[in-house]
Amino acid sequence: MKQNTIQNEMITKSQTKSQKVKLYIVLHLLLMMFSVMGICSKTAANQEFMSFPFIFYYGLMLAILAVYAVAWQQIIKRLPLTTAFANKAVTVVWGMVWGVVAFREQISLNKVIGSVIIILGIVLYSKAGESESPQAEEAETQLEDTTADVRSMQTGESEKEAR
Repeated sequence: MKQNTIQNEMITKSQTKSQKVKLYIVLHLLLMMFSVMGICSKTAANQEFMSFPFIFYYGLMLAILAVYAVAWQQIIKRLPLTTAFANKAVTVVWGMVWGVVAFREQISLNKVIGSVIIILGIVLYSKAGESESPQAEEAETQLEDTTADVRSMQTGESEKEAR
């Protein structure tokens, strides 16, 4: 019996870890997509105002922003806000990549060093959150229990009002 409980806890922890990995992958794909907005913006800025290419790139930028806004809400629902925003710094790196790929901009050694520092900062920040996770998980469980209690009380009150 005790062994089954331990195995279930291990499975739950591994699922949680794999779900977190998937969530971080989705977050970074979303941030990469968000950074593409910079390409659209710069390309639109280089077009004649209100010309078809200007409207096209500006519209593409707005479409990306709309998708990003909805997806961002889903990310922050599942991740702490501080963690999500810390990862947002990676858009600086994507901006450099897009600058080189799309506009043939030059990257200096200082920019590379700065990007490495940003990535290391994100990794350190994310790892710091993992070491605090047992307390955070306990607090989250308590919050979920309290929320469930409040909902059941509200449902009970709604049923009384309906009578």
